[in-house]
Amino acid sequence: MNINPHYIAIRAINLIESYKTKMDAIINTYETGKTLTCFSGIRPTIPVNQYPCFEIETQSNDTQWGTTRGQRHTVNFRCLISISCSKLDYREEYICTMASMIVSILQDPKNLQFPIECESPINGRYVLSVYDSMVTSVSYSSTKEGTIGVAEFTWVANVHEKIPDINFTAVPAQMPGIVSPIIKEVR
Repeated sequence: MNINPHYIAIRAINLIESYKTKMDAIINTYETGKTLTCFSGIRPTIPVNQYPCFEIETQSNDTQWGTTRGQRHTVNFRCLISISCSKLDYREEYICTMASMIVSILQDPKNLQFPIECESPINGRYVLSVYDSMVTSVSYSSTKEGTIGVAEFTWVANVHEKIPDINFTAVPAQMPGIVSPIIKEVR
């Protein structure tokens, strides 16, 4: 109802950038003086000085009712990791290391659940909860005669959104009742 996937993508970028010092140390084993660049959205071209880079863009958003007063959103993001490596002997190791690093950050159990602050022109500021996230099927390829290594994967975030009771117009007398189960002790 009120979800804006852009805020989740920004959260992923901020999360990855929080590990920048550790990642730059690993990047510098392959290229000296380089740092990871993060982009919101997939770029048609990337300048050579912006490699290695991480790009993320919203791919899809499916919504279903999770409860009578909440919705569950499954938001899919297309993620690309690109490296420039003229030494073809190291390209495969370099792109696999970069992908492994970023995927491990996104799949770390302490990063699977998090709040996201959103803003809507209708409802103002509000907070949603990502209750689960995962990475699916990492694929690898190369371009530009093998000098650019690319890893692509889908990052999935499941979001729970509580809907305030005020948004429902049903009169309590018209609302269906919940029947409690009869529990009998079996002997």
